[in-house]
Amino acid sequence: MPWFLIVIGLVVQFLGIPSPVSAAIVPVRKVEDGMVTTHLELHYMAIRYADCEAQEFSHLTGIYVDGFTNENPNELVAYSEVTEPRKGMNGLPFLVQPFQIPENGEKGFRYNPLLATHANAELCPLSVTIRGADGLKVVAKIAVYTFQ
Repeated sequence: MPWFLIVIGLVVQFLGIPSPVSAAIVPVRKVEDGMVTTHLELHYMAIRYADCEAQEFSHLTGIYVDGFTNENPNELVAYSEVTEPRKGMNGLPFLVQPFQIPENGEKGFRYNPLLATHANAELCPLSVTIRGADGLKVVAKIAVYTFQ
């Protein structure tokens, strides 16, 4: 991740401003051979895009979020005003899906819940939040698209 994005992420996190780029220096405790050590690690997350699409041709409305992090993508929680944490609109568990970003090998994540089995842009939320296990979170405004 470029250094300037980390600096921006640290500043917005310190100020408490919702942002699609977030970084934090967090203490990490390890126990090895009965010894407890603590060191600081830089954790970061960024959302590359956050869209909601109402597709007339497929009769579907859903959210498409893509981003990257150095946290464990399997421990990320995603939610919006219309989706509960770790739940899709059908009430069943919906996890953030991890994947490897081929360009730089970073850990990526996707969040893609189905909102409806018909096209309705009014169901689209205003924003999406991705939160890590350590409390680090990123918030992105959702762009809404309607396709015929």
